[in-house]
Amino acid sequence: MRECLCVDWNKYNSNYIITGSAGGEIRVWDLRSVPNNKQPLIGFQGHKLSITKVKCNPFNQNCFATASYDMRVNIWDMCMTQTSPSPLAPFACTGQYGHHSEFITGLDWSSRDEHLIASCSWDRSVNIWKDCSKGQFNV
Repeated sequence: MRECLCVDWNKYNSNYIITGSAGGEIRVWDLRSVPNNKQPLIGFQGHKLSITKVKCNPFNQNCFATASYDMRVNIWDMCMTQTSPSPLAPFACTGQYGHHSEFITGLDWSSRDEHLIASCSWDRSVNIWKDCSKGQFNV
């Protein structure tokens, strides 16, 4: 695992954190097991480039988002697996937004609407996303 660049707590289980690394890897950690084995519960390649932000969905304990220098935001569901099981990505990527033209530097879920997520980028834009099917709103 390369350098850890970001981390977020699971809002529903204070023992779980999710980290993103410089190599694009995502790791899910159970803090109860870290003192003994220092290995993540799950680790997989989530992006092609460094992950800049990880954010757990405040409304859904199994959902989290990642942003990367690959100019994409990915939405992950820990209850769904890939249609073809892969050790590289054990969770299903349920949404992918790739409308930034530069590195994504910020990411956050709305605290009022479980379907809204915002991302900002070096391209000087803030995008507000609502569901995969509904597209984006530029601010």
